[in-house]
Amino acid sequence: MVDLCKQIIKDNQQIESIKLVTLDLQQKASVLDTISFIAQEEKMYSLINIAINTGDADLLDKLSVGYNLEDIEEVIEHCQKNNVLYTFDIICGLPDETEKQFENTTKLMQKYKPVFANIYPYNTTYETDEDAMVVYNKCKIIANIINEHWDNNFA
Repeated sequence: MVDLCKQIIKDNQQIESIKLVTLDLQQKASVLDTISFIAQEEKMYSLINIAINTGDADLLDKLSVGYNLEDIEEVIEHCQKNNVLYTFDIICGLPDETEKQFENTTKLMQKYKPVFANIYPYNTTYETDEDAMVVYNKCKIIANIINEHWDNNFA
């Protein structure tokens, strides 16, 4: 990723800045290098998007995403150390997600306070309106965490 960013900047000198980079946590070493590069390169806007999907270790394992909760936390802490802002991708209503597992996601959100979150419902077709409302309410809880963070820090 670092080499790609360097090449884009080199080939396009007129670019004022690269605004957002989405990082694949499966390549953690590359991700950490990219965060360090973003922190040092003036043409890189210090904001990345991290597709964490969930804050629950068991669900991450079930999703077979290729990274774990410790990887997520290491990347976030590396962002914090390098003054790189971050956003999250969160999936609400994963199959068989328990309330405790969803609570783990909200705790991760509250602990690390991303500046924004892309919130996705796992499914857009539900058997009942009640099922849809459960997922909608989970999305709303995540959105409220982000809004509260903004109200307390940027308003």
